[in-house]
Amino acid sequence: MNQLPNTAQGSISQGIWFVYHDEFNTIKVWGSCFSGKEKVYLNEDLVSEKRSLKMNGEHTFTDSHNNRYEVKVLTTNVLKGILECHFYKNGEVQKTYECRFKFGQLFNLKFIVMLLLGSILTGVLVGLGYLPEFAIYIFVIVVLIINSRLSKSRGFAIVEMSN
Repeated sequence: MNQLPNTAQGSISQGIWFVYHDEFNTIKVWGSCFSGKEKVYLNEDLVSEKRSLKMNGEHTFTDSHNNRYEVKVLTTNVLKGILECHFYKNGEVQKTYECRFKFGQLFNLKFIVMLLLGSILTGVLVGLGYLPEFAIYIFVIVVLIINSRLSKSRGFAIVEMSN
């Protein structure tokens, strides 16, 4: 098994982690960005695993000191990519996280210049008959893929909310 993270973090490919430390235990919650699968770990041991295609998930478990824990993961805004995770201990909220998708800057100056010069070159080559007309579409698709791969600011921002 891979080592579980000690802090809240997230990526599209690796999923989102929320971590809560209290006086006795450490609770770690993982959620997939694609499948709706959620896993909850108590002191590195898996205590709950569910697949939820709904907008929320709930996990309840008890530790060796008879403390009752509940974790609620809620999607609060699908369009903006906002997710909350609430940690409860014996019925009281202990910690809340908010996770937001950071949309990268779609267009920057390098991208616009590359797109403009490439479009002119592709247009000239198509106009002179050196390339078929569908080459323009291929060029635009390739440029968009390259831009999405090079954009560094996309990902998740996870913030601890005050309780």
